[in-house]
Amino acid sequence: MDQSQSKPDPPDPVTALSNIQDDRAEKLEAHQWATEELLEGRSPEELHATMMAEGWDPDTAEEIIESARKETRAERGVVTREDIVRDLNADHRRATNGISIAFRHGLFGFIRSFIAAMRSADKLKRIARKK
Repeated sequence: MDQSQSKPDPPDPVTALSNIQDDRAEKLEAHQWATEELLEGRSPEELHATMMAEGWDPDTAEEIIESARKETRAERGVVTREDIVRDLNADHRRATNGISIAFRHGLFGFIRSFIAAMRSADKLKRIARKK
């Protein structure tokens, strides 16, 4: 059997590149739409159902909606565990200068650590009241 007949010719690169479909603009438009809808109060489930009805792939629709959901957390008043921990860690590091032993700097170091702990507790109370 002739080897030239068993292997198909490679595709022409110019032809192959001209057949590529760019869907970035479509995804960007869908992301902007999802962001606006979330800010207006619609649920992610509603948006997913709408996108599925419009013919979007389920995984792509979920990816777009999840990205928009994460992006709009602050505007929708959502506070995540990461937000709280980031703030508390910053307060703690600022108060202790990165030192975890309270009495390293004597009584003054202990007082600074205690004040930082009180600020953290106050911050948690304010967050709890907002919900």
